[in-house]
Amino acid sequence: MKKLLLIILVFSWTIEAAWAQKRWSLADCVAYAIDHNLPIKRQDILVAIKNLDQEMARRERLPAVGGYFNGYSTFGHSQDVFGTIRRNDNFNSNMGINAEVTLYQYNYLRNQAKKATLQSEQEELEKGILKRDLTLKVVQSYLEVLLSQALVQAQDSAINFSLQLLDKAEKSTAIGASAPAVVFEAKANLARENSNFSSITKKLSRQN
Repeated sequence: MKKLLLIILVFSWTIEAAWAQKRWSLADCVAYAIDHNLPIKRQDILVAIKNLDQEMARRERLPAVGGYFNGYSTFGHSQDVFGTIRRNDNFNSNMGINAEVTLYQYNYLRNQAKKATLQSEQEELEKGILKRDLTLKVVQSYLEVLLSQALVQAQDSAINFSLQLLDKAEKSTAIGASAPAVVFEAKANLARENSNFSSITKKLSRQN
C-alpha cells in the first residue's frame, strides 16, 4: 500500500510541475495498475489454460474418426518354358476409415467436462477478485493523494496569507498606525503556519 501511494504521489507531483504532461485521472491509475499487475497477468494465463482444458474435455466426448491408405507396386518380367517373355507389373492398394465412440463410461467424460468448466469459472472469479481488490487499493491511495495535496495547498495558502498580514503590519507600524506588538503577533502567526506546513510534509514522508 505504501509503495502504491508513493507511485501515485510521484505521478501527481510530476503532473503539477509540468502542466503540458498528461494528467492522470482515477480511471487512468486503475487501468495502469490492472494492466501491469503481475498476479493478474499470471491469473490470465491460468484462465487461458483452464479454458483449453475445458475445450479438450468437451472434445473428448466427440467420436474419434481416422483413416488410412496403403499402396505398393511391383515391376518386372518373366519367361515361360517356351521362352516367351511377359511383363509382370502389379499395383495393389487398400484404404479404410475407422471410427470410435464411447457409448457409456460411467459418466466419466461428462464429469470431466463439468470439472473443467467449474475450474475455468473458478479461475475467472479469482481474476475478478484480484481486479476488485487492486481497484480498491488504487482508489484508496488516490483519495489519500488528493487529501494530501489539498492539505499542502491549504497550508501554503495560509502561509501566503500570513506573509501578507506581516507585510501589512510592518508597513502600518513603520508609519506609526499600528503598535509593534502587531508585527510580533504577525511573525508568531507566520512561524506557526510554517511549523504546521513542516508537520504536514513530515507526516506525508512517513506515510510514503
